[in-house]
Amino acid sequence: MKRLRIAFTLAGLLAAGVLAQTPQLAPAVREFVKVDAPWVALQHVRVIDGTGAAPREDQTVVIANGTIKRLGNAANTAIPDGAKLLDLTGYTVIPGLVGMHNHMYYPAPGGQPVIYPEHAASFPRLYLAGGVTTIRTTGSIETYTDLAIKRAIDEGRMIGPKVHVTGPYLEGAGAAIFQLQSVLQSRQQASAAQIAAARLLAG
Repeated sequence: MKRLRIAFTLAGLLAAGVLAQTPQLAPAVREFVKVDAPWVALQHVRVIDGTGAAPREDQTVVIANGTIKRLGNAANTAIPDGAKLLDLTGYTVIPGLVGMHNHMYYPAPGGQPVIYPEHAASFPRLYLAGGVTTIRTTGSIETYTDLAIKRAIDEGRMIGPKVHVTGPYLEGAGAAIFQLQSVLQSRQQASAAQIAAARLLAG
């Protein structure tokens, strides 16, 4: 079973390392930081590096402030004095996953109109728990909420992956989803809406 716990070890530690660099973390975030040390060595791990190369057995990964500094055989990879040592024999590590099509919402069951509630508290945690350390939202039901989530994570006030926010959905008349603005009736309106969305994302 240990080999199935793949993304948690490396992705979680790297995320924690990045979070630990934030000057002040909210208590709700600090409780998720299991390892908070300038240098960390993951010892005796199996590494799948994501390049298509064969897995590498019995490796040591040395991390400094959320960045991988060294990777090599456990027998001869130098570890800096004072580094926190984690013996992870039997574990497999992979790079943090980057999600290119992610949402902060999920459709509510039943009926019309169709409602897509925003899951602002749970979804960022679930992405990170699954080893996804970066996401790109793909359309936004509540753009201001998504931007607020991004800011809170960047500032250490909320746990979650690094978030790249995309603009709100733009729709014409008859949109099936209740929250979408069904206002676009012409090419000119669509262009104006695109400009407004870009300004919104730019802050």
